[in-house]
Amino acid sequence: MKLSLSPQILLKYLIFSILLLLIGNIISIVIDFSSNNSYLRVLGSFFNFDEETSIPTFYSTLLLFICGLLLLYVYKVLPSLQSHRGHWLFLSIIFDYLALDEFLSLHERLIPITKDYFEFTGPLYYSWVLPYGLILAALTIYFLPFLKNLPKKITRLFILSGSTFVGGAIGMELFGGMQHSSYGKETFLYAVFYTIEETLEMLGLAIFIFALLYFIANHTQKQKIQISLEKEGSEVIEKTYKHNLLSD
Repeated sequence: MKLSLSPQILLKYLIFSILLLLIGNIISIVIDFSSNNSYLRVLGSFFNFDEETSIPTFYSTLLLFICGLLLLYVYKVLPSLQSHRGHWLFLSIIFDYLALDEFLSLHERLIPITKDYFEFTGPLYYSWVLPYGLILAALTIYFLPFLKNLPKKITRLFILSGSTFVGGAIGMELFGGMQHSSYGKETFLYAVFYTIEETLEMLGLAIFIFALLYFIANHTQKQKIQISLEKEGSEVIEKTYKHNLLSD
């Protein structure tokens, strides 16, 4: 079995699927605030961005896992990137952990642990953002040389995707925590915050997947990426890309 991927087309499909999930989430919010029908509320919960066991959660987990696989692919298949190969592997491990975290809500388990020692309110009500924020700052410093070594277009895409994802995951979580701390979760504004949060996270991951596929396709001078699932390892074969889009 061989899977042929065009970065531009895949990005369009990813954005379209995110829009569908967003519409489903909005409908679920409308149901929550306007209907007492238990059947509709249960059905809507499968599309609600704030539910841990929902289709959007599974979708985000899948996107994170795909990011991890693509990063591992770069590490294993592109030997010309020897100078920073370890960074690609480390990134792959990070995204695999984030996929596990998203699926099992591991970060949420930090909240009761930190509240045993500190009584956080306001923006830090979801106290997991503090340790994760510190780890993010350390990782940003660590990966700066790696980013500087990448082609400029890829660096810009990586920064755009990372800023979008973090802006949702941590930035909007601060607003959501402040709203939850002051007024509870059953408010329309809280629903707005978590909707923006999850949408930004998924968009950031979609951009990152596009950036990785774009990087692989152009680094190997191919227009499409064809990954073979029949043989050990993977292949990148398809039409020759005559002009290098990575050049400035």
